[in-house]
Amino acid sequence: MARHSALRQKLCNILGADRDVVAARRLARSKLFNADWYHSTQAPDVVPDQAARHYLRQGAARGLSPSPLFDGPWYLANNPDVAAAGLNPLLHYLDSGHSEVRPICSYVDRDAVAKVAASGLFDAEWYRTTQAHGVAPDQAARHYLQDGAARGLSPGPLFDGPWYLANNADVAAAGLNPLLHYLDSGRSEDRPICPVANPELVARIASSDLFDAEWYRTTQAHGVARDQAARHYLQDGAARGLSPGPLFDGPW
Repeated sequence: MARHSALRQKLCNILGADRDVVAARRLARSKLFNADWYHSTQAPDVVPDQAARHYLRQGAARGLSPSPLFDGPWYLANNPDVAAAGLNPLLHYLDSGHSEVRPICSYVDRDAVAKVAASGLFDAEWYRTTQAHGVAPDQAARHYLQDGAARGLSPGPLFDGPWYLANNADVAAAGLNPLLHYLDSGRSEDRPICPVANPELVARIASSDLFDAEWYRTTQAHGVARDQAARHYLQDGAARGLSPGPLFDGPW
């Protein structure tokens, strides 16, 4: 009896090892797995030809990602059924997630997330209550880096992301995250920043009879888009001595 049990266990181990080999090969062949990137950014002690096996057996469980195109922790956070089942995120996506049209997200460096989160210009509670409703506070910085900035959201009331991009064409053209750029180099380059304009105040100004968007953009702030005129006046124009309409002289 003991001999049969030992044989069964040995057979199970062999079959399990075979399944791991097949799964690791499948991961390695995927365009969403990058062995060199994994070695250099996620697991420096693992040689590239062992990267897929390491990710399968240890990496995913440790919160590592398989490539810059696939953020494993993000996939698990947005697919609780996969996380609850203890499945490898990339393997699940290849097996069924792709055919189920489950979204994926590119990887965001953990150091970048930490830098943004620790910044005095990022406010997780403000971000989740005014910009990205429902995002957990501990995921707010990651969300901003992965999704929020690209959607035109701002990281905190003291830093208007879209304004920063609009006033720094090189940053926008390079597709950089506005706050991360400012923290990395914009601040040392003395690039200005601007607080977020309260949407209610923008709407109030825009609907006022004393504000004339077309007049403002043609006589006061040349080149400002008509739908951004009220925001511009609140954020920048009044401080520069501009007037909101021909019926109201601000400086006076």
